[in-house]
Amino acid sequence: MICRMRCAGVLWAAVPATLVVLAVGTGCNRGPVGPVVHMVEGVVTLDGAPLEEANVFFSPVGGKGALPATGFTGAEGRFRLTSTRGGKIGRGATEGEYVVRVTKIEVPPPPPAVPMGHPDYGKQPPPRPMTWAEEQARIKYIVPPHYGDAKTSPLRATVSKGLNSGAAFTFDVKSK
Repeated sequence: MICRMRCAGVLWAAVPATLVVLAVGTGCNRGPVGPVVHMVEGVVTLDGAPLEEANVFFSPVGGKGALPATGFTGAEGRFRLTSTRGGKIGRGATEGEYVVRVTKIEVPPPPPAVPMGHPDYGKQPPPRPMTWAEEQARIKYIVPPHYGDAKTSPLRATVSKGLNSGAAFTFDVKSK
């Protein structure tokens, strides 16, 4: 009799834990969370040649509805977009009209410091930090800056349901 009461008590104590596990387990599989995104694949060229290692940004026209999305060009200038909120990497962008921005810059390394062991090491004061204007002057724009500004970029795209690729997602930027 005592065994039955103890066993029943142990079973009843396990019921709340089992219910918690079931509730958590079923709550994790509610379907997609976040915005619905559609695959966007494209190509960026510079003066007709594939542009590698460029940043590609899709900014919603008027800033409403669609979400911003970004990509990075690889070999052959190809990119895939990722929505900035809620999308998995390389999965795409939300439906809508976009201004397309493309950027690529090169920043040369700072002048080298006098290495340890060199006869002049420690004889010169450390270099002063560069001003913002000096840093900006060192930037070499591979893609002209107007392509990187949503107000001045002439590039546009419309993302629709399904796969978005082909000629409508091929962008040729001009170096001059």
